[in-house]
Amino acid sequence: IDNSTGQKWSGDQVYEWALNLAYYLITECHLKPGDIVCFLCADSALHVVAMLAVWAAGGVYCSLPSRSTYREIDGALTGIEPAFLVTDAFNYGMSAVITTEMITIKKLLLIDRKSATEGLNDTLDVLEQVMQYERQYLRLPLEGSPENTCALLIASANDGGTKAVRRFHRNLIATAGALQNPELSALVANGDTDVVLITAGLYSPSGFNLCLHALNKGSTLVIATFEGTGDHFLHCIHSHRVTTAILTTSQLHLCLGRTDMVRSLRDVWFMGTAISEKTHNTAIELFGSFRKMLLTAEAGWVTTEYLTEATPNYTTIGRPVAGVQLKVVDSNGRSVPHNTVGELCICSDQ
Repeated sequence: IDNSTGQKWSGDQVYEWALNLAYYLITECHLKPGDIVCFLCADSALHVVAMLAVWAAGGVYCSLPSRSTYREIDGALTGIEPAFLVTDAFNYGMSAVITTEMITIKKLLLIDRKSATEGLNDTLDVLEQVMQYERQYLRLPLEGSPENTCALLIASANDGGTKAVRRFHRNLIATAGALQNPELSALVANGDTDVVLITAGLYSPSGFNLCLHALNKGSTLVIATFEGTGDHFLHCIHSHRVTTAILTTSQLHLCLGRTDMVRSLRDVWFMGTAISEKTHNTAIELFGSFRKMLLTAEAGWVTTEYLTEATPNYTTIGRPVAGVQLKVVDSNGRSVPHNTVGELCICSDQ
């Protein structure tokens, strides 16, 4: 479901549209296995379908935050060297300039019809239209051997470097299985009865993991941009009866302030800044499962663990977060003595 347009797709439609676009990328754009297709556009349902198409065609999917500055985007793309750039009306200006300057970019593409009708270059191909052209028979990597793998590259617009590189099978089901965090099986427990909301973060591993897990489980996936008023965001959760979501700090406070609008929410990932103990306890009481993301670039969370050794002497670096401590542990989770190799464990009383 695309919340901004109200458009809905069935699982079969998503599959067919992705294959149609994959065929176009191979035959018309001459995409070769390993070519990087970078998306500089807002999260949307079309964005997700196009992401699947890139994988089906054997390409490497990459996404950058759509509200980044020209300097950040230019620096990131210089390090990534994509073969194709997908943009929208908001980012068209800088995308057009960068495309002419970077010899590695073979083609600039528009994501949707709305972008194409806002006075842009009408010679550019529009992915939303291409997806609806029935494909001719072509053996795509998606239909090939599950051993045929490629890399998922996730870029950081902050420094131009890569945030994470994940390898996975091009087979769609194997792709979702390779990326999903094992603990997500508890997060989306009811499969096709769950409604999963993603408001931002397709450029982060956490957003990818939840998105692909929802597709793999057959859950309803709602893609929404968090713009405008908070009422619009709350109405999205209420009207679609969302059960699972990744929330930022501002979104979490909106939900806690209007509990009557979020009664359907059961599982929440929180990937915002530090919150107070009171806010944390309120969220625990409201939601059936509330997990605080350790980092937005990781698909893990902080869980409660009590230290086996007191550590009264410490130095605070950066912004302090109450109750969070570090220790080095062995394979059984026990603290190890000085000058001993172990694993770094981040502990929290929340």
